[in-house]
Amino acid sequence: MFLSGLNPKEFLSNHKEWHALVEGFCDVFMPFVKRYEPSEDLRKDIQGEHHYYNAGRVIAFIAVVWFWIGVYKVVF
Repeated sequence: MFLSGLNPKEFLSNHKEWHALVEGFCDVFMPFVKRYEPSEDLRKDIQGEHHYYNAGRVIAFIAVVWFWIGVYKVVF
């Protein structure tokens, strides 16, 4: 069965997963922040948990769209 191997208790269960998710979110939601050279730990976290990084980017994109829709509704 599809998704039968997923264990919800393992979702975001360690710091590497959270680190990758938050970095992905921040890369999209805060594009104007000055970029820096990522540390070796950060690169390893993102490479090892790349699906969480991508999920963070998708969540941030949705948040940015909602933000601008809200701004549009207030202004116009």
